[in-house]
Amino acid sequence: MTDPAAPPLEIDVGACGEDFPLWATREAVKSAEACLAETQSSRESLVKTVTSVIGWCLPISVVLVSAPLSSLLSVPMKTAAIIGLAGCVSSMCVGVYVICVRTWAHAGILPADWEVLITDYSGRFTEISVLTGRLKSLEQGIADNKRHLRKMGKCSRLSVCILITTPVVAVLGGFMVKIFGR
Repeated sequence: MTDPAAPPLEIDVGACGEDFPLWATREAVKSAEACLAETQSSRESLVKTVTSVIGWCLPISVVLVSAPLSSLLSVPMKTAAIIGLAGCVSSMCVGVYVICVRTWAHAGILPADWEVLITDYSGRFTEISVLTGRLKSLEQGIADNKRHLRKMGKCSRLSVCILITTPVVAVLGGFMVKIFGR
């Protein structure tokens, strides 16, 4: 049993009152940094996927380049090789966009931006104003990165789909030439 004469327990409710906005801003910045890091993780995953596609397409393309020049292959086989080459090259070209995206937002603050804050002794900057500005910058970075990720995702899926469908299209093209060609 509790002692009725004991003082009531005081529960720590965390930041409140005038301390709450600063705490909330700090937490929002942490959350935004985590979201921005997640966009980087998604980007790396898409780049790995496309790098694998290019890793498959490049050697296949090297082989298929020489096939139309061979006197041992029939016209339908040469046609299938040309279609396969076109598919592999197309898949690689679409995938290169994913690898070449260079405008990517990061969570850091540039040294030049810090210099302004450090050398301004006027008192016009406060911790919460700097954090709020950083939060807006992170929010814009997240939005920009998500926009890039949507495009990169579409290109990655298209690159994989082209690679997967190319053999079927090449074989069908070869059969079409055999049936309707010479």
